[in-house]
Amino acid sequence: MNPRKGISGALKSKFKSVSSANKTILYNIAGSFGVRGVALVVSLFTMPVYTHFFVQQESLGIWYTLLAVLNWVLTFDLGLGNGLRNKLPIAIAQKDKRAMKEYISSTYFGTIGVVLIVGIVGVLIIPKLSWTSIINVKSQSISNDVLVECVYILFVGILLQFIFKIITSILFAIQRSAFVNLLSLITSILTLLMIFFARSGSSADNLLTMSIINVLAANIPYLVATILVFRRSLKGYFPRVSLVTSTRVKEVLNIGITLLILQLVFMIISSTNELLISHLTNPADVVQYQAYNKIFNTVSSLFTLALTPIWSAVTKAAGEKRYSWIKKLNRILLFASAVVFLAEIVLVPFLQGIIDLWLGKNYITVVPMVALLFVLFNVLSFIHNVNTSFGNGMSFFKVQIVWMIFAAIVDVPFAIMFVHFFHSWIGVVFANFVALLPFEVIEIVAFNSYLTKLSLSAGDLERTRNQ
Repeated sequence: MNPRKGISGALKSKFKSVSSANKTILYNIAGSFGVRGVALVVSLFTMPVYTHFFVQQESLGIWYTLLAVLNWVLTFDLGLGNGLRNKLPIAIAQKDKRAMKEYISSTYFGTIGVVLIVGIVGVLIIPKLSWTSIINVKSQSISNDVLVECVYILFVGILLQFIFKIITSILFAIQRSAFVNLLSLITSILTLLMIFFARSGSSADNLLTMSIINVLAANIPYLVATILVFRRSLKGYFPRVSLVTSTRVKEVLNIGITLLILQLVFMIISSTNELLISHLTNPADVVQYQAYNKIFNTVSSLFTLALTPIWSAVTKAAGEKRYSWIKKLNRILLFASAVVFLAEIVLVPFLQGIIDLWLGKNYITVVPMVALLFVLFNVLSFIHNVNTSFGNGMSFFKVQIVWMIFAAIVDVPFAIMFVHFFHSWIGVVFANFVALLPFEVIEIVAFNSYLTKLSLSAGDLERTRNQ
């Protein structure tokens, strides 16, 4: 007997015995890891290219802060995309083609309506704000007029993303999450290439150039993906006004608005760090935060990729009442947080050498305690992604709503308090950790109890049918 054939045959036999639901998840995870491997290489080159393009750390810090502020606007689609992500898999499982078309059309045209409203509000508000004060620009090298021009460019790009990124919700719904990661990778590659070949000039010129690059790189891949999906995988499902119904809009909105609230409160915690650091300390400190965050977040993101297909898979499994499968998968992924911790803690002793090789010697001096805090926060973030992937997939929102609102309320006051206590920007990250911790612990207990009740109810129903 050939040992190689024996091993190969055993592996094939083992894979064939895996359920179709697990196979779909495994295919998507494998595809995501392949894409992420390339993305990791791209991310290693991105920040050095940024630092070369933006000669001054303050200018780069302003760019990161400006981008973070404008990205908040992306959450104001009333959660329509996420609502579609929860509703479309059910229609697909039921093979209801009419419902699929109505959900898709209602989401697209509902989003276009939101874009028109947000666009009008933005055009009226943007020029009236003092962006130099918002971003805490202390130098005279960048005027408020330049920042307003950058914001206008980014704002147009974000409005386009409202529409084009709906395709990601559809890809999630049809169990093609690996392609979502691929689109994100293409955006990163396009950004990197455009910056690499762009000519660096004054701080003002560089910010305007980066704004244009961001709009192009963030929208072109999703526009192309939209065209391809509706010409191939979903031929005949292209959005039409005649298929928009108030019932479908309400159904998508009911879940979407809840998810929007959760997005907004999490945004206060995760997407205000650059602005808080810039305002409470200095825009240059944002670059230090980004350096630590990119390295540790890259490691945790490799593990978070396993969660990419979970949301839609859980939605489908819940519709089929496979609660035991959901419970088992949830337990496995929560245990994976220990692996994330070990993988990140191994980095700490080598971090200075990695940053010196990555960004150049003496660009940033690593503080071990700061690195350890990022390890803890990224592990907690992984647990958060597990909790929300399962909770959102099953529309289990009660605990999330209460405790994430609590976290959002205390995060900014905690950040101010801890920055003054530590005399450092690291107080912002510590505030994130303290604010999120209660939700993560309570959600694990509450969700497990919820699944147990559903399993018992499903078992009672099955026994009644058999009697």
